[in-house]
Order: sequence, then C-alpha cells, then structure tokens
Amino acid sequence: LIGEGTVVSGDVVFTGGRGRQQIENSFGNVEVRTNNGDLIIRNGNGRVTANDITGSVEVSNRFDKIRLTNVSGGVTINSNNGTIEAQTIGGPVTIVNSFGPVTLTDIKANVTVKNQNGAVRIADVTGAADLGTSFDRVTFSRIGKTVKILANNTNVVGDTVGESAWIETSFGNVDVRAVKGGAK
Repeated sequence: LIGEGTVVSGDVVFTGGRGRQQIENSFGNVEVRTNNGDLIIRNGNGRVTANDITGSVEVSNRFDKIRLTNVSGGVTINSNNGTIEAQTIGGPVTIVNSFGPVTLTDIKANVTVKNQNGAVRIADVTGAADLGTSFDRVTFSRIGKTVKILANNTNVVGDTVGESAWIETSFGNVDVRAVKGGAK
C-alpha cells in the first residue's frame, strides 16, 4: 500500500484509494485507478496514468507520457520530454511542458497550456483557453469563452469560439473560423 509521502523506484499501481494520496517514484510507471480524494504524483522516467479521480490532480514527470481521464477537479501538470493527454476534466487545467504534444478534450473550465517544441491540441472546453507553443502547431475547436494564443514558428488552426480570439504567431499561418466575438 502506498501512503502519504511514500517514495518508490519501479512500477506502482494504486487502486481504490480514499483521501489525499501522494506518490513519488522514479524509473518506473505510475498507474492510479479510482481515488476518492486529491492526488499528487511526482515521477521521473516513467509513464503516468490516472483514471476516475474525485478531486484534483497534480503531476510532475519527465521523459514519458502522462494520461489523465475522468478527473472531477482541476489538473496541474509540469513535464518535459513527454506526451500529455487529458480527457473529461471537471476543473481548471494548467500545463507546462516541453518537447512533447499536449492534447486536451472535454474540459469543464479554463485551460492554460505553455508548451515548447510540441503541438497543442484542445477541443470541447467550456471556459477560456490561454495557449502557447513554439516550433509546432496549435489546433483548437469548440472553446466556450475566449482564446488567447502566443506562439513562435507555429501554424494556428481553430474553429468555434464562444467569445473573442487573440492570436499572435511568427513564421506560421493562421486559419481561424466561427469566432463570435471577433479575432485579432
């Protein structure tokens, strides 16, 4: 059983938890299936997967994939050299990443993504989206409120924004459609 503050090295599988959980690991994968409470995962050099979390999730990782599904609260992720995927999230999402793509779908609040050298793809966000990346593409669709994008050497493609869109990029094309509040 992994408890608060337990540090391990190798693969970790945690299921059916209750209360706040903190898992610290290195050189192995971390998988959490169902936790009724907040979750903090600090990992390095291994995949992180968490599903069916009632509460918020905070993850820091490097050199592998992070995948979160069905989280009732907010999500905060700090990563580098890894792919990030999050789906069906009930609270605000904040992600800082580099050298890997970020894909978010079905987010019930605001989204902030700051990426470097990796694509950003988001869809079905009820709140606002504040996005940034360099040297890869930003794609967005069905954003409920405003969209703000600051990018370098990046193509931007998007559609269906409930309010306004502000987009700045260099050395890339912009193709944005169906923005209710206008675009700049």
